[in-house]
Parts: sequence; structure tokens; C-alpha cells
Amino acid sequence: MRIIRNRVFFLVSLIVAVTMTVMFLVTSYFLMKGFGQEEVSRANEEANRATELLSSQIDQLNLKLADWAQWDDSYEFIQDSDPDYIKSNVNNEALKILGIESMIFVNDEGRIVQSLSIDPETGTEMSLPRGLEEHLRKGDFLVSHEDVKSAKKGVLNLDDGPVMVASQPVVKSDGEGPAKGTIVFVSYLDKKWQKDFTGIIHFPFSVASFRDPRLSREFSQAKAGLSADRPVTVTELNDETLAVFGLMPDVYGEPGLLFRMEISRDMHQQGMRTLYVFAFLLAAIGLLFFFSLSSLLRREVLARLEQLSEVVSEIRLSGGSKIPHISISGDDEIAQLAEKINEMVDVLRKTKLRGEESERRFQTIADTTPIMIWMSDKTGLFTYLNKGWLEYTGREFDDVIGEGYMQDIHILDREKAVAAYREAFEKRRPFRTEFRLRRHDGEYRYMLGNGVPYYAALGEFLGYVGVCFDIQDRHAVEMKREERIEEVEKLNAVMISRELRMVELKEEVKRLRKELDEMGAAMSRKKSGRSEK
Repeated sequence: MRIIRNRVFFLVSLIVAVTMTVMFLVTSYFLMKGFGQEEVSRANEEANRATELLSSQIDQLNLKLADWAQWDDSYEFIQDSDPDYIKSNVNNEALKILGIESMIFVNDEGRIVQSLSIDPETGTEMSLPRGLEEHLRKGDFLVSHEDVKSAKKGVLNLDDGPVMVASQPVVKSDGEGPAKGTIVFVSYLDKKWQKDFTGIIHFPFSVASFRDPRLSREFSQAKAGLSADRPVTVTELNDETLAVFGLMPDVYGEPGLLFRMEISRDMHQQGMRTLYVFAFLLAAIGLLFFFSLSSLLRREVLARLEQLSEVVSEIRLSGGSKIPHISISGDDEIAQLAEKINEMVDVLRKTKLRGEESERRFQTIADTTPIMIWMSDKTGLFTYLNKGWLEYTGREFDDVIGEGYMQDIHILDREKAVAAYREAFEKRRPFRTEFRLRRHDGEYRYMLGNGVPYYAALGEFLGYVGVCFDIQDRHAVEMKREERIEEVEKLNAVMISRELRMVELKEEVKRLRKELDEMGAAMSRKKSGRSEK
């Protein structure tokens, strides 16, 4: 029962573990998926907020420009290039106050009448950003206004990097035209601006030009996944930080500005904490379920099965003759099994009694018959020899079982007899052999041994059973008959030899007679010849 108990506990623990694991995996999947969706949603919101703040700064730049574009002094300056206007208004201090880096005046003929640009870090005067003048030619988008209320604003990609730009027509202070030119304000999106913007949105923020061939690997990978239909993409940096990439159109409405911001993964951290708590609770529930189920199985199943196992073991050891009926309460399958075992015990008792009676009858018959009977097991060793064998050989039972019987077989017949038995045993077929067996008085007498395989009711091979007969007298008669036959055959041989000799003598007599006749004839002819002479 220990094996069953261990197997049941193993299966219960395996089922509980698998169930808890599946529940944890499914729950964690949907839980983290929900938190992940919330995290992505928050990242999109932060990206949209950053875009709105950047657009708000562009709008503020445009508002600053409006004060200069709708001003009589600017209206007169762009026509006559008054030096006093430049001295009073277009200077480094004015740009610092406005918070811009470049100011450009372009007349209605597309010529730059005045421009000023300062270094955002030192505040000293410098040349205009490279590539800016290419956007300020006559007919270009930035300097072409449909009416006096027109305004062009947005992001512009230049050789030195992206900038914010605003462009408005120059009109009178009352907003009346006609427009006499264009004023353009430029603000750099440099490292200083990025640092200031980071302080506004409270997240690390950086920008890059969409068409910059020298983009970093991180920006290049993000660029591949950004488009007008998908302006935001999110990448996991680690368990604590997300990298959010966004795309803003430039002043022409084309993809212009890439920005990157890092936000903390508060939702992910919250999800992980929730998952840890859930895992702890799930493990506690699993352990409680395991111990409860194990206790129930031990009390209702295993303990009762152990009782049945003990009774069945006693039945096996005693053969079922001394085992009382099993008493197990309940109306379930185990109680029904106990009743079936009780029925089996009754049948086993009756069967054993019949078997014992049959064995006694066989023993009585085997011991009273004059025939020697033997039996062997499935290994070929002798397990039984009857009283007739023991009395004939004068041996004790323990001396002849196994292979002890071979000591009474004549040394010259032993190998042949054992070989016949072994060959038949391997092939499971009947056999017959003759051998000499020593009797209790020391005389060896001829025996005829027969053996056949025997099987259980279900066809299982159990060994061999055989008998032995004393055929000494028959063998003596056969020996005498063979001796008589041998004598007759010898006499016949002699007679035949004599007959053959007589035939030879007759032939010899005929030959001699013939020779004598020939000699007489020859002598007669010789005498006749002499008389004629």
C-alpha cells in the first residue's frame, strides 16, 4: 500500500501543482496583458501630452511673432530699412527676451532685408542656421501668405538639426495690409531646449530629425515603426522604464520630428506586485487544497484499502482457510469490494478443501501403485518421486529430489537418459527412453521411462510428469531371442557356406571329367596313328 499511497499523493500533488500553475499562468497572462494595455495607453497619453506641449510652444512662438508682424514700425522698416529700428529692436537682447535664436525679415520680393541669429548657449551673434535661407526664397511656403491673417508655424528640419519656426506677413498695427513682407522667428530644439522641456514634462526627452541620415540605432529602429497613422511606438527598456517614440509632422505636413521620452513603468510594477500577492495566495490555497484532499483520500480510501490489503495478504499466506470475513462499513465501491473478497474467501476455502482432498487421493494412488511416478517443475528439477521409486531405490525423498535421482542411473546410461529428457523438455514434447536403474540391493535393472509436459488450466507450462517400468524380464527375453536369432543366423551362414562349397566342388568335378575325357580322346587318336603306320 505504500506504493499506492505514494502514487496517490504524487498524483494529487501533481494535479494541484498543474492546476495552480495553469491558473497562475492564465491569470498572469490576462492580468499582465491588462496592465500592459494600460501601460501602453498611458505611454500614448504621455506622448500626446508631449506633442501638445511642443505644439503649445510653437503657438507661443507664433504669438510672440504676432506682436512684431502687426506693428507699424515693422511695416515701415521692411520697406525703408530704417537703421534706428534695427538699433532699437533687432539686437541680441531682444532675441534673449523673446526666447528665440533667429529673426529674419523678408520683403515682398523675397529678399532678406535683415536677419539676426545668436548662439543659444553664449548669446553671441552668429550666422543663420544652415539651410534656412533655402526655405525663404520668393514663392516658398514660409514666405507665401494668402492673406494678412495667414500664419505658418511648425517644425522645420535644417542641416544643423530641427527647429521651431513661425512665419507671418508684415502688416500695420490695426491688421490692415497690404502685406509688405514676412517676419520669421526661429527657436532651436537643441540640448538646452531639450533639457528645459524635460523639466516641463518630467520625463527625459530628446529629439532628432526624421530625415537625418546619422540617426542613432535606437531612433532608426523606432523610425521603421512610425507613420502618420501610427505616430507613437513603445519599447521596453527594462522592468522599470519604457522608451516612448513619437512622430510630429513638420511645417509642410510631412514627417519631420522624431522624439524620444522615458517614462517609468508604474503600471507594470503594480501588476508585478499584484501578481506576487496572487501567486502567494494561490500557493496557500493549493497547499490547503492538497492537505485537505490528501486527508480525505487517506481517511476514506487509502485507510480502507490498507485494511483490505492486510486481509488479502493474510489470505495469501494462509490460503484463505483461517481468515474471518472482512467488515468494512459503507455502501460505496470499497465496501462492495470487501463483500466480493468475502465471497472469494468462501470459494477459496471450498477450492482448497477440494484440492487437499484431490491431493490426498493422488498421493494415496501414487504411493500404492507399483509403478514409479515422478514430477518436475518448470525449471526441469524433480520435485516429486512416489513411494514406489523410493522403495525400489532404497533412498530417502530428500536424496532424490532436484537432480539426486541421477545417482542411481547406470553410469553408461546416465548421459543418454538425461539428454533425452533435456531435449524433450526444451521442445515441450513427450519422450521415451531406456536406462538401467540400481535397485536397493545394488542390482541394475532395465527401466522404460516415459514423460509428458503438463500445463495449468490457463495454459501455463508447469513441468513434466512421468512413469518408469521395470522391463528387466522382457529385456532378458529379448536378449535370449536375439541370441537365438544370432545362432540361427550363424548356422545359416555355415549351411550357406557349405552349399556354396558343394557347388564349387561339383563344378570342379565337371571340369576334371571334361579334362579326363579330353585326355582319353587325345590318347585314342595317338594310338590310331601308330597302328596305321
